[in-house]
Amino acid sequence: MRATIAAVLLDQEARDISMVAQTGFGKVREPVLRLAAWMRAYNASSASRNYLLGNTDSSTSSLGQSPLRSPSVFNFYRPGYVPPNTRIASANLVAPEFQILHETSVVGYSNFMRSIVPSGVGSNSPRDIQPNYSKELALADDADALIDRVDLLLTYGTMSDETKDLVREAVESVSINPLKPTSGRSNRVHLAVFFTLSSPDFIVQK
Repeated sequence: MRATIAAVLLDQEARDISMVAQTGFGKVREPVLRLAAWMRAYNASSASRNYLLGNTDSSTSSLGQSPLRSPSVFNFYRPGYVPPNTRIASANLVAPEFQILHETSVVGYSNFMRSIVPSGVGSNSPRDIQPNYSKELALADDADALIDRVDLLLTYGTMSDETKDLVREAVESVSINPLKPTSGRSNRVHLAVFFTLSSPDFIVQK
């Protein structure tokens, strides 16, 4: 076990930051792992303590995956899958996660995240699994500070300037009423998180 852990942590791809800029480095983060990353980033907790996530199989309205319910021992996709007619195929690379990525799943994922970012996820009402945005709410008046924190937690400081501009435009479109600031701050945080979760910067893991 010691040798295995050392091999993973000392591997060149794990330690050399220049690898991020290389063509072909990275992978598409599958939907269940995107959800897990959001839950981890915002210390999501379960009211029941059982994390009643429920069925998320639908690709039209959910993740297109449910934890522990892959259809085969090879997970939700074939390990040697190559997206046809792509530069990935031309480079003789494989991209297994692309097998469950298509027009329907992209829209389904976005709609699902748009629903859960402000309201939590899971069974029951209110939803069983709730994120903690307290630190983000404290930064909501300052769009750049809020974006920097979301960038740190979800894209690990790699968010592109183009994506930051798009997120900033969305955040700054929401005004904060000084007499009733709670709603405005919440909406700003939710937009910043949702836009980032939908961005290539987050979905492509490097």
